[in-house]
Amino acid sequence: MLTGEQILRRFKEAESKKSNFKNTYKEAYEFFSPNRETFDNPTEGTKRSTSDGKIFDSTCQDASKKAVNNLQSSIFPPQKKFASLKLGSLLSSSAKNQDELNASLEKITDIFFQAIYTSNFDTQISEVLEDLLMGTGSMMMQKGTLNNPFVFVAIPLAEVFLERGVDGAIRSHYRRWQLEGELLQETWEDIKLTDELANKIKEKPTEKISLIECTTKAKITRTRIEIKDNKGEKITEIVD
Repeated sequence: MLTGEQILRRFKEAESKKSNFKNTYKEAYEFFSPNRETFDNPTEGTKRSTSDGKIFDSTCQDASKKAVNNLQSSIFPPQKKFASLKLGSLLSSSAKNQDELNASLEKITDIFFQAIYTSNFDTQISEVLEDLLMGTGSMMMQKGTLNNPFVFVAIPLAEVFLERGVDGAIRSHYRRWQLEGELLQETWEDIKLTDELANKIKEKPTEKISLIECTTKAKITRTRIEIKDNKGEKITEIVD
């Protein structure tokens, strides 16, 4: 597990690499999605300044909205099942009762999408696709409630910092953002606050706290999957 010092050091390296593309991202957002440009101002929807003498029309913004709508309707159509769970080729060739297993997976798919339908996925994925057209789309799924299991958050590109891993894959995902102090405990129930931070929140609960959030890939040395039927009898086993 990474220590706080290691996370900060690796975040600064990722931040330094991203800074090479900051001006390019800013210019792209300036033309295509000005209300999501938060590189200099962390508040979305900030009115765009025209003090530099630039005059804009809506050509690029209209093109961006059309592209986002086409992507969403093609890949993630609202209130529709855009994916399904089925037995893979490895299990299909060895598992018994394939029809029964596929039927169970179909039920799981239905339950999953019922939760998706009641969540905020449709609105958040459109923002993710908007950022994707600029460079990188990023979405976080947070813990929900019994009635609403999934809570999705579209992370603005200005807050995202990626660390490269093996073969060009993403090793770690960093997010630099701000949150009101009184919401820290509500966001992370098991959070451990220092005495200094706890006192600061007590005195000024609505003051925003700067955060660096790290999501990194877990190291898995061995994977063992055992598939059982409804009676608890083993059907097959996969060891990686």
